[in-house]
Amino acid sequence: MDRLSRRRVLALGGSAAVATLGGGGVLVAQRRPIRRPDNDPVRDHIFGQAVKLAKDLQASPRRPETFAALAANARLHAAHAKATGLDAALAAALGREVDRRGRDAIIDAAAGPEMEAKHHQLLDSLGLGELHVAMQDRLPRSAYAQGLNTLLVGGGITRDLENFAAQLERMHANLAKLATPQGARVQLGCESFRATCEILKEAAAVICAISAVQPEFAPLCPILAAEAATACFIAWLGGC
Repeated sequence: MDRLSRRRVLALGGSAAVATLGGGGVLVAQRRPIRRPDNDPVRDHIFGQAVKLAKDLQASPRRPETFAALAANARLHAAHAKATGLDAALAAALGREVDRRGRDAIIDAAAGPEMEAKHHQLLDSLGLGELHVAMQDRLPRSAYAQGLNTLLVGGGITRDLENFAAQLERMHANLAKLATPQGARVQLGCESFRATCEILKEAAAVICAISAVQPEFAPLCPILAAEAATACFIAWLGGC
């Protein structure tokens, strides 16, 4: 097994996500090559749907069909991530950046006010400016540090998208059962969506922070930004 740099081992912070093998080695995220063509119609479809459905949610947050479509798109994104080996490739790229720049530099870039401003500008450019109201709470730096740790061991994007899809499916089922009077506020619930909001926001910020020097991940930045903003908007609608 290749020797790990001290920086990369320290970046994991001794978390339980790093497993020690019986022979004394360290098991980190398996690195298998990722197939990421410049033109990826599936990825482009996922992005287009994420933006369209976020706009639909802004316009009418009580429609069960919107939640069903959001869930289907999140499922497709998770399947695409799994098929292209995204988690392993992202872990490898982040490991290289930890070796090159250090863990603190990546966390500072992800957690800083410049990244927050870029996120808001991106949402504005996509016509999702109204989602800003749900994103005003700044997460602590420690949250981005934990997010980096999770991505470094390849345990992030696919699982998080699958969890998001399951939450959306439950919300669709609940809304479909309701006969809500026009104009009444629907209690969407918030705790699970708030957690997903924070997880996706952390992942989006870390990935956007490295995309300038790891351009193969640049297309993922706006997709996750739209998905994170959607989760945060739903949490806000539910009262979180």
